[in-house]
Amino acid sequence: MSSSRCDPHSFLAVLLVVVGFLEPYSASAAARPLVVGCRNGQPPINTWDATRGSCVGFLWDLWQVVALRAEITNYTVANFSGSYTSPFVVNHTTGRSQMDIGLSFAVISPDRLSVMDFSVSVMQSEWYLVLDGTKYGSQPMSFIDSLTRPTVLYIFGIIALGAVVTGFLMLVFEMFDQESELRTMMWWDRIMWAIHAGMEVLLTASGPDLRTPLAKVFRTIGASAGIFLLAIFGGLVTSQMTTSSLNASPPSLSSARGARILVVTGSVMTSFLQSLTIGAIPVEVADLELAAKQWYNGELDVDGYATTTPLAFYLDSKYSPTSSFSAFSDPFTTSGTVNNHGITFSKALDAAIVGKLNVAIQSAKDDGTVADLNSKWVPLPSSDTSNDIPLPPAAFPVRVACIVVFSAAVAFSVVSYVLHLIVARRASRNRRTVTSAVMVSSREDSVVIFRGKTYLLDETGVAVVQALVKRSDELTQPNSTVELSMSPQGRPYRECGACSE
Repeated sequence: MSSSRCDPHSFLAVLLVVVGFLEPYSASAAARPLVVGCRNGQPPINTWDATRGSCVGFLWDLWQVVALRAEITNYTVANFSGSYTSPFVVNHTTGRSQMDIGLSFAVISPDRLSVMDFSVSVMQSEWYLVLDGTKYGSQPMSFIDSLTRPTVLYIFGIIALGAVVTGFLMLVFEMFDQESELRTMMWWDRIMWAIHAGMEVLLTASGPDLRTPLAKVFRTIGASAGIFLLAIFGGLVTSQMTTSSLNASPPSLSSARGARILVVTGSVMTSFLQSLTIGAIPVEVADLELAAKQWYNGELDVDGYATTTPLAFYLDSKYSPTSSFSAFSDPFTTSGTVNNHGITFSKALDAAIVGKLNVAIQSAKDDGTVADLNSKWVPLPSSDTSNDIPLPPAAFPVRVACIVVFSAAVAFSVVSYVLHLIVARRASRNRRTVTSAVMVSSREDSVVIFRGKTYLLDETGVAVVQALVKRSDELTQPNSTVELSMSPQGRPYRECGACSE
């Protein structure tokens, strides 16, 4: 008689066969290395170095610290780009996702939490719009612009007119003096003297030595007027530049309306820029660093890019050709609060591994490791263009030229002074030789002997000897003269004070 009940021994044998059959697959699953995804194109947070075939950046350094503390050594690294979520979608047939852990600097958001899990927050950030500084926002007035404004040119014109009028008034009244050196100048030299003297009086409140009282009066009036005009001129330029800097404002979100803005593919910024309140045109790119570099070089027809705090600072400090090329908007967020970023996990990842990684990340935050990595990888902005005075592109060459000209002038002055000393010493020796050759007779004699030539005295006892002058440094000039007179005692003497008797 057969029984319908199962033989316990037969059931146990079948179970042992099934377990033995599945055991290799279970061991293989346990030994499978974790796949860590490195999202490309997000420097300095992380990017894929194709040359070395490895991940580079803030999150990669953090992952190495966290994996070591969590004692996770069995993993491989793969590169991915595009969507933040697609590599972590769990396949219900295999129960696995393409990647287990993601280093992507993804913003923790509700829609992403429905697809994948996040670690504890690693960093917080805000968004920036980086736009063309020449088109968007209000830039401060440059120094050149401040000097070419109508009011400044008006004051400058008054200063120039005052200098010319003062100079010519001093010239006219100084000419009344019979012994003035101006009478010996050519007419064009007098005009140049008047312009130079007038500018010197108005700009420095000093001027040439004058002999006539009226010329001195106008010099004083010009100097007084110059002090007030220069004070007004400097105050006007300073006030205009200060007002311009205070009124300068960075571009706002409303500035982006109709603008073409670069964003990373799959970023939450795409839908935000397309909203009715913004109205921008997002241009999605897989590699924001490459696209931003092309924009800075003028190779892309877009108006700027939108990204988070560390990436915006990094790109601008690395690729911006000038400090005023780009204009940063005020920081903003898409949700009303700052963005929290974390390492992403597949929902199929073992909960025990997730727990150990979260503990390791929190310990790295507590002991300052995350802060140190932040200082290493995340730069501050190169300049605040809203508070800086824009300089023209030729500012550096102009500075170099000024330094070269100043150095050349100093060198020329030193060389000229040395040459003057050499020439003066030679002239002094020549003067002693010449004067020793001069022989003047007594009153009883009727001649003056000089260099072997005899000159007759006139009826008044005064002889004119050629080749001598009153100034001692010109004694050897062939066309110079000096007058020799008779002293009351009848002995000849020279009017040249530098000549020996």
